[in-house]
Amino acid sequence: MRLVSAFARGLCLAALVILAAPSHLAAQTPCERGQADGYPCDRVTLLSFFDFDALTFGYDYASGRRGNDLWGWTDPETGVEYALVGHYDGVAFVDLSTPTAPRLVGTLPTASPGESRNLWRDIKTSGTYAYIVSEARNHGMQIFDLRRLRDVTGEPVTFTADARYQGVSGAHNVIADDDLDVAIIVGAANFGGGTCNTGGLILVDVSNPLAPTLRGCFDDDGYTHDAQCLVYDGPDPDYQGRSVCISSNASILSISDITNPANPTGISTAVYPDPGYTHQGWLSEDGRFFIVNDELDEAFRSVPSTRTIVMNVEDLDNPFYVGAYLSGVTSSDHNLYVRGDVIYQANYESGLRLYRFDADNPTDFEPLGYFDTFPASTEISFDGAWSVYPYYESGIVTINDRESGLFVVRPEAVMVAGEDPLPDADVVLSAAFPNPFSRHTSLTLALPAPERVRAHVYDLLGRRVATLLDGTVDAATLTLDGTALPSGAYVVRVQGETFAQ
Repeated sequence: MRLVSAFARGLCLAALVILAAPSHLAAQTPCERGQADGYPCDRVTLLSFFDFDALTFGYDYASGRRGNDLWGWTDPETGVEYALVGHYDGVAFVDLSTPTAPRLVGTLPTASPGESRNLWRDIKTSGTYAYIVSEARNHGMQIFDLRRLRDVTGEPVTFTADARYQGVSGAHNVIADDDLDVAIIVGAANFGGGTCNTGGLILVDVSNPLAPTLRGCFDDDGYTHDAQCLVYDGPDPDYQGRSVCISSNASILSISDITNPANPTGISTAVYPDPGYTHQGWLSEDGRFFIVNDELDEAFRSVPSTRTIVMNVEDLDNPFYVGAYLSGVTSSDHNLYVRGDVIYQANYESGLRLYRFDADNPTDFEPLGYFDTFPASTEISFDGAWSVYPYYESGIVTINDRESGLFVVRPEAVMVAGEDPLPDADVVLSAAFPNPFSRHTSLTLALPAPERVRAHVYDLLGRRVATLLDGTVDAATLTLDGTALPSGAYVVRVQGETFAQ
């Protein structure tokens, strides 16, 4: 047995897997000469693919477009990572413990099977619960206790929801956050029913997730398509500690204060040049910028290639347009998320696109790679990658393609933390000794100041096999007991608040 400790400017675990994984892992394909198993790529390894026929128990679809939104969840007790995959008839829950061989745990069918099925479904999580909406008539918001996934070890099961909020009929999207006691439903279509007839923010109290209640609404700025809502910790001192939503409202950006959900208030609005459809966006890590995708500006031919808009939101009362990045690729953009200094975009026919974001040069994106889930073409359409989820601690990324299914990939040019590590002089992680070893081996860690550190051990299938440290330290000895592990090569990843090695 030998333990490999490596500096992780890229993803050393993925690189090792490519070199040393056994041959039966046919699902895993490195990106070589711009291809991974027939998919165009750059610096992104394909770990596995799960098609919709398997994810949905073989439903018969009238349309080839079967997938829609995507989210993820990590079990706080077991550490198991899951993909929550939206599709035409419900949500599939996929165990990613072995990223090269995902396991379908089960599905939660739509709440309105008697109504017309709908292509639009959205999922978010808060704590141990998932919140799910659909534009299908009479669907409402399903609430599902994700801890139930722990109990399924055999064949996939068909779940039922644990609760259902029916104050709306259908809705386009839902927003949830671990720090908020409300789930925010947006783009609601009540079809004449419900207690809050608005396409704006509908604020539902989920402090008791099994007994959701309406708290209030905000529609001063019209229809909301998507939003990011959070307890604000950005640079504007006037709103620090308050609950804020930054909403994409079709032609404008809307910022509102929902700290008192019974009386939410508007803060400001902003516009940018030549809007097609202000679709969705995400804050930069420092909270200074809101990075926006416009779904229709390419279709309206107002821009020559995929455009990503950057808005300055340092002063929430006075947001303004900074500029835009043009990718040079002709495709429509859809959902994007930010982790650290990396932007992860799901851009329909051009797939997952990765860019490093520099706050000092906010419109000068650095391309970090891509994985195209729709190799048939790269055009302006609504086929291909709908959404992406990049927040797994393991560093994997999931993509939901509308036509085909779930892709699990690993970007090779992106650190899990999304940040550059501290110089070697500041963080000292020793080599493992002894190495190779048969029973125990140890590493020592020294930091310039105390910070929260996690140290996990992975096998070459990408599975976490041990946790060596999870706490606040400025120095530690990390000891691995290998007596219960099979012979082979292992990787230790040590990640703090300011570094990853």
